[in-house]
Amino acid sequence: MSRFLSLRAALSPALVLLLPIAALGQTSPIPLTPAKAAGDRIVDGGAQPDTEAVRVGEPFEVPVRPPALSIFRAPLPKEIGQFIRDTPSAIALGKALFWDMSVGSDGKTACASCHYHAGADARQRNQINPGNGSGTGSSSGSAFVNYQLTPEGFPLPKTSTQVVGSQGVHRGAHLGTPSKSPAETVRFSGDTTFNSARIQTRQVTGRNTPSVLNAIFFERTFWDGRANQVFNGVSPFGGRDSNATIYVTDTAGLSMRPVQIRLSPASLASQAVGPIMSDVEMAFTGRSLRTLGRKLIPLNPLNQQPVAVDDSVLSSHRLPAGIGLRGTYGEWIKAAFRPEYWNAPPVKLGEWSQMELNFPLFFGLSVMLYESTLISDQTSYDRYVLGDTGALTPKQLAGLNVFMNKGKCIECHNGPLFSNAAKPSIGDGTQVEHMPTRYLTDGPAIYDRGFYNIGVRPTSLDLGVGGKDVFGNPLSFAAQYRGMLEGGPAVDAFQATTTLFEIPLPRVGVFSPTAVRPVDTSALRTATAGAFKVPSLRNVELTGPYFHTGSLGTLKQVVQFYNRGGDFAQANRLDVPPRIRPLELSEDEENALVEFMLSLTDDRVRFQRAPFDHPGLLLVDGHRRDIRGQVSKDARTNVGADAEFWLPAIGAGGNTAPLMPFLGLPALQP
Repeated sequence: MSRFLSLRAALSPALVLLLPIAALGQTSPIPLTPAKAAGDRIVDGGAQPDTEAVRVGEPFEVPVRPPALSIFRAPLPKEIGQFIRDTPSAIALGKALFWDMSVGSDGKTACASCHYHAGADARQRNQINPGNGSGTGSSSGSAFVNYQLTPEGFPLPKTSTQVVGSQGVHRGAHLGTPSKSPAETVRFSGDTTFNSARIQTRQVTGRNTPSVLNAIFFERTFWDGRANQVFNGVSPFGGRDSNATIYVTDTAGLSMRPVQIRLSPASLASQAVGPIMSDVEMAFTGRSLRTLGRKLIPLNPLNQQPVAVDDSVLSSHRLPAGIGLRGTYGEWIKAAFRPEYWNAPPVKLGEWSQMELNFPLFFGLSVMLYESTLISDQTSYDRYVLGDTGALTPKQLAGLNVFMNKGKCIECHNGPLFSNAAKPSIGDGTQVEHMPTRYLTDGPAIYDRGFYNIGVRPTSLDLGVGGKDVFGNPLSFAAQYRGMLEGGPAVDAFQATTTLFEIPLPRVGVFSPTAVRPVDTSALRTATAGAFKVPSLRNVELTGPYFHTGSLGTLKQVVQFYNRGGDFAQANRLDVPPRIRPLELSEDEENALVEFMLSLTDDRVRFQRAPFDHPGLLLVDGHRRDIRGQVSKDARTNVGADAEFWLPAIGAGGNTAPLMPFLGLPALQP
């Protein structure tokens, strides 16, 4: 981990390539060679001296205090104007799509269903996945199905495999979509995991939901970083997906041709098109992106949902009755995007239109642009570092001192986002770092900056960034770099500047960007298994439960976890950084650290003021129960009957009642 923060915001140059399919062929993704253009290259310094011993407890330079977030601009591709016709229209389209329940196959599940509470999910019933990140576990009648979370249940037992995730859709096969219907036709397929007394229940994700607020600054998104920094217009996998194509018309708009695009930085666009195709989160199995486009294009945006008369983005489009918005999604797409991406008619009646074929492009870019407005940069901490010395209380100042020094929090939670997985924190640009050896017998290792195994659970339960994508490629930059040293290709553009590593690499031989002969890497490990992206600490008091497992309920429990040196640091020792160890913080220091984190909440988020206002949303919070306390069956569908409540529409002025922490738990409750 970097010892101190560089204030340079080394953002990779935006990159967009518009390439004919014929030129690329249908082969695997083009291997990245180190000699690519500056800014998107692998850099290495040649032969390295022998590894030096690193002593645990080695003194560090005085770290640099994180700057205010307001001095940074949201990183967007400079070529986005090649696609966007009108930015305000695209932002409005993105907000509507993000909050629209019609996007889900069941007509009830929106992106916002898992991101409605300070960008995260605060639902309390039917939120448990049995574990192992895959949804596997016990069958009928298991205690986790429709379980009501309670304050007493946190922290989850250290030995538990269960994860507090987010409930999605029922498992079922997509059979079609009735005309102008938000809900799709489905054949429920039964579910041996998510059911109670043979009544099928909604599935639950295998990881906790991170907040989307400020996520525009992350270089890669999802806990495992699989949402690529390059958007290909179709899928989350960037250049890894060699079959991803969009369609562009000629100048007359009479014919269209397939092309491939590479738009960067655009991880949030890559992320946006993932959940809408997940058969756990939002989609019945077999639904395609073009099918979703065909369903939504003729619909009024938010056709089931109230919109506040003073909505900061959507008020001028609001229908007089207050439910839904004027026009259709097709008309909104035409207003937001350049015509060469939607103006070609179908070749034959009943075939896919260009607008339907390019729907993932429209969805990804518009949602990314909306999310780029959700930046919470008006906190007490921001005011303090901008010169308001009274913005932090004495306890918060004491906590800042712990954060920067004895607690060593700054080593992972640095930069204005308080996460060194975010772009303004990368500083020197390197994305592969060298981990000091935990024990002399473990050997040196490289890992992905901003992704760490901190010993929350045994590594084998979830590999995180140490896993692979759907094409069999490593998600990790470090694993790709090691493969390059061995003479293989890399599927991503990244930087590994070995001259900036904290300690030298072992002598692995001579390697340069033009080297032909592979080198011996037998003495070099990748410490990426079980590693997850460092989340932002902004608004963290409102985004519980915590960690990728959702296993801790309060900030005090989080601080106590780090103070005891994690729960599985020894068991995971080959992948855990050596500085995950007991901190020896006193009770007062623990409490001061929690108080400091409370200063990172933006009151606009707390009271849902613009830009954090939103339409109304019907939320499913588990299933109704019968008089015996068992899951009730929906008489129409024969699956579990949903328990529902309405999240009211909130306008630009916000709500008088503040958002509360998860389960109403006080931040200082152990």
